[in-house]
Amino acid sequence: MIAVIDYGSQYTQLIARRIREENVYSEIFPHATLAKDLEQKNLSGIILSGGPSSVYSENAPQIDKNILNMKIPILGICYGMQLLIKNNDGKVLHKGHGEYGSSEINKVEDSILLKNLTDPSQVWMSHGDEVDELGNGYRVTARSLTGVIAAIEHENELRYGVQFHPEVIHTIKGQEIISNFLFEISSCIPNWTAK
Repeated sequence: MIAVIDYGSQYTQLIARRIREENVYSEIFPHATLAKDLEQKNLSGIILSGGPSSVYSENAPQIDKNILNMKIPILGICYGMQLLIKNNDGKVLHKGHGEYGSSEINKVEDSILLKNLTDPSQVWMSHGDEVDELGNGYRVTARSLTGVIAAIEHENELRYGVQFHPEVIHTIKGQEIISNFLFEISSCIPNWTAK
Protein backbone atom coordinates (compact mmCIF):
# COMPACT_ATOMS: atom_id res chain seq x y z
CA MET A 1 0.00 0.00 0.00
CA ILE A 2 1.09 3.55 -0.77
CA ALA A 3 0.00 6.45 1.46
CA VAL A 4 -0.64 9.75 -0.32
CA ILE A 5 -0.40 12.66 2.12
CA ASP A 6 -2.57 15.54 0.96
CA TYR A 7 -1.18 19.09 1.05
CA GLY A 8 -4.10 20.61 -0.81
CA SER A 9 -3.19 19.86 -4.42
CA GLN A 10 -5.98 19.79 -6.96
CA TYR A 11 -4.31 16.59 -8.20
CA THR A 12 -4.21 14.56 -4.96
CA GLN A 13 -7.06 12.26 -6.02
CA LEU A 14 -5.35 11.82 -9.36
CA ILE A 15 -2.13 10.66 -7.68
CA ALA A 16 -4.07 7.96 -5.84
CA ARG A 17 -5.79 6.96 -9.07
CA ARG A 18 -2.50 6.66 -10.98
CA ILE A 19 -1.16 4.34 -8.30
CA ARG A 20 -4.28 2.18 -8.42
CA GLU A 21 -4.03 2.03 -12.22
CA GLU A 22 -0.75 0.18 -11.61
CA ASN A 23 -2.69 -2.39 -9.52
CA VAL A 24 -1.29 -1.07 -6.24
CA TYR A 25 -3.61 0.04 -3.43
CA SER A 26 -3.36 3.66 -2.24
CA GLU A 27 -5.06 5.72 0.43
CA ILE A 28 -5.13 9.49 0.94
CA PHE A 29 -4.29 10.90 4.37
CA PRO A 30 -4.57 14.50 5.68
CA HIS A 31 -1.35 16.46 6.16
CA ALA A 32 -1.77 16.35 9.95
CA THR A 33 -1.37 12.53 9.92
CA LEU A 34 1.23 11.28 12.40
CA ALA A 35 3.92 8.69 11.82
CA LYS A 36 2.36 6.42 14.47
CA ASP A 37 -0.85 6.31 12.41
CA LEU A 38 1.05 5.33 9.26
CA GLU A 39 3.20 2.74 11.01
CA GLN A 40 0.10 0.59 11.53
CA LYS A 41 -0.64 0.49 7.79
CA ASN A 42 2.16 -1.79 6.53
CA LEU A 43 3.15 0.76 3.88
CA SER A 44 5.48 0.17 0.97
CA GLY A 45 5.94 3.90 0.34
CA ILE A 46 4.66 7.43 0.89
CA ILE A 47 3.93 10.20 -1.61
CA LEU A 48 3.69 13.82 -0.45
CA SER A 49 1.34 15.73 -2.74
CA GLY A 50 1.68 19.21 -4.12
CA GLY A 51 -0.20 22.15 -2.67
CA PRO A 52 -0.87 25.87 -3.08
CA SER A 53 1.02 27.07 0.01
CA SER A 54 4.60 28.20 0.49
CA VAL A 55 6.46 25.88 2.87
CA TYR A 56 7.67 28.91 4.84
CA SER A 57 4.26 30.57 5.24
CA GLU A 58 3.12 30.86 8.84
CA ASN A 59 0.11 28.59 8.45
CA ALA A 60 1.50 26.31 5.75
CA PRO A 61 0.76 22.59 6.27
CA GLN A 62 3.81 20.74 7.57
CA ILE A 63 4.79 17.13 8.12
CA ASP A 64 5.31 15.07 11.26
CA LYS A 65 9.09 14.84 11.22
CA ASN A 66 8.88 11.27 12.46
CA ILE A 67 7.44 10.34 9.06
CA LEU A 68 10.76 11.40 7.53
CA ASN A 69 12.51 8.94 9.84
CA MET A 70 10.43 5.97 8.69
CA LYS A 71 12.51 3.43 6.81
CA ILE A 72 10.34 3.38 3.70
CA PRO A 73 10.60 5.28 0.39
CA ILE A 74 9.16 8.78 0.15
CA LEU A 75 8.43 10.74 -3.02
CA GLY A 76 7.69 14.45 -2.72
CA ILE A 77 5.78 16.09 -5.58
CA CYS A 78 6.10 19.89 -5.97
CA TYR A 79 5.20 21.22 -2.48
CA GLY A 80 6.04 17.75 -1.17
CA MET A 81 9.57 18.01 -2.58
CA GLN A 82 9.97 21.46 -1.03
CA LEU A 83 8.89 20.04 2.34
CA LEU A 84 11.61 17.39 2.10
CA ILE A 85 14.20 20.11 1.47
CA LYS A 86 12.89 22.44 4.19
CA ASN A 87 13.23 19.59 6.69
CA ASN A 88 16.75 18.85 5.46
CA ASP A 89 18.31 22.25 6.20
CA GLY A 90 17.88 23.30 2.58
CA LYS A 91 16.33 26.50 1.24
CA VAL A 92 13.15 27.10 -0.73
CA LEU A 93 12.70 30.59 -2.16
CA HIS A 94 10.28 32.66 -4.18
CA LYS A 95 12.43 34.36 -6.80
CA GLY A 96 9.71 36.60 -8.22
CA HIS A 97 8.62 34.20 -10.93
CA GLY A 98 7.43 30.63 -11.12
CA GLU A 99 6.85 28.02 -13.77
CA TYR A 100 3.31 27.27 -14.89
CA GLY A 101 2.27 24.94 -17.65
CA SER A 102 4.21 22.80 -20.06
CA SER A 103 7.99 22.72 -19.63
CA GLU A 104 10.93 20.50 -20.45
CA ILE A 105 13.48 18.95 -18.15
CA ASN A 106 16.90 17.48 -18.77
CA LYS A 107 18.45 14.72 -16.69
CA VAL A 108 21.77 15.74 -15.17
CA GLU A 109 22.49 12.48 -13.31
CA ASP A 110 21.23 8.92 -13.53
CA SER A 111 18.30 8.21 -11.25
CA ILE A 112 16.18 5.10 -10.82
CA LEU A 113 13.14 7.39 -10.46
CA LEU A 114 13.75 8.83 -13.94
CA LYS A 115 14.57 5.50 -15.57
CA ASN A 116 13.35 5.31 -19.21
CA LEU A 117 12.69 9.06 -19.37
CA THR A 118 13.45 10.71 -22.68
CA ASP A 119 15.89 13.59 -22.58
CA PRO A 120 14.62 16.26 -22.75
CA SER A 121 11.24 15.25 -21.39
CA GLN A 122 8.00 17.23 -21.38
CA VAL A 123 6.52 17.85 -17.92
CA TRP A 124 3.80 19.96 -16.29
CA MET A 125 5.02 22.62 -13.87
CA SER A 126 2.90 24.57 -11.40
CA HIS A 127 5.00 26.29 -8.75
CA GLY A 128 5.81 29.76 -7.47
CA ASP A 129 8.62 28.73 -5.10
CA GLU A 130 11.68 26.70 -6.02
CA VAL A 131 14.47 24.84 -4.26
CA ASP A 132 17.56 27.03 -3.94
CA GLU A 133 19.79 24.91 -1.68
CA LEU A 134 19.44 21.15 -1.19
CA GLY A 135 20.84 20.83 2.32
CA ASN A 136 22.40 17.56 3.46
CA GLY A 137 22.72 14.48 1.30
CA TYR A 138 20.53 15.36 -1.69
CA ARG A 139 21.67 15.63 -5.28
CA VAL A 140 20.05 17.11 -8.36
CA THR A 141 19.00 14.56 -10.99
CA ALA A 142 17.14 16.86 -13.41
CA ARG A 143 16.71 20.56 -14.18
CA SER A 144 14.19 22.49 -16.21
CA LEU A 145 15.30 24.42 -19.29
CA THR A 146 15.36 27.56 -17.13
CA GLY A 147 17.75 25.89 -14.70
CA VAL A 148 15.24 25.24 -11.91
CA ILE A 149 15.88 22.07 -9.90
CA ALA A 150 13.30 19.65 -11.29
CA ALA A 151 14.20 16.33 -9.62
CA ILE A 152 16.28 15.28 -6.62
CA GLU A 153 17.20 12.20 -4.68
CA HIS A 154 18.98 11.49 -1.42
CA GLU A 155 22.34 9.79 -1.63
CA ASN A 156 21.77 7.43 1.30
CA GLU A 157 18.05 7.31 2.01
CA LEU A 158 15.08 6.38 -0.19
CA ARG A 159 13.95 10.00 -0.54
CA TYR A 160 13.02 11.45 -3.93
CA GLY A 161 11.43 14.64 -5.18
CA VAL A 162 10.11 16.15 -8.39
CA GLN A 163 9.16 19.79 -8.88
CA PHE A 164 6.69 18.89 -11.64
CA HIS A 165 3.49 16.81 -11.63
CA PRO A 166 4.01 13.24 -12.94
CA GLU A 167 0.36 12.37 -12.28
CA VAL A 168 -1.09 14.60 -15.02
CA ILE A 169 -1.24 13.55 -18.68
CA HIS A 170 0.71 16.66 -19.71
CA THR A 171 3.82 15.04 -18.22
CA ILE A 172 4.49 12.68 -21.11
CA LYS A 173 6.40 10.01 -19.15
CA GLY A 174 4.70 10.70 -15.84
CA GLN A 175 3.20 7.25 -15.42
CA GLU A 176 6.66 5.73 -15.93
CA ILE A 177 7.94 7.88 -13.05
CA ILE A 178 5.11 6.69 -10.79
CA SER A 179 5.75 3.11 -11.89
CA ASN A 180 9.46 3.47 -11.13
CA PHE A 181 8.63 4.68 -7.63
CA LEU A 182 6.17 1.85 -7.04
CA PHE A 183 8.13 -1.08 -8.41
CA GLU A 184 11.82 -0.14 -8.74
CA ILE A 185 12.03 1.80 -5.46
CA SER A 186 9.16 0.67 -3.19
CA SER A 187 9.07 -2.99 -4.32
CA CYS A 188 5.28 -3.00 -4.61
CA ILE A 189 3.48 -6.06 -5.96
CA PRO A 190 0.83 -5.23 -8.62
CA ASN A 191 -1.90 -7.48 -7.27
CA TRP A 192 -4.68 -5.04 -6.28
CA THR A 193 -7.86 -4.39 -8.24
CA ALA A 194 -11.03 -2.46 -7.40
CA LYS A 195 -12.90 -5.77 -7.43
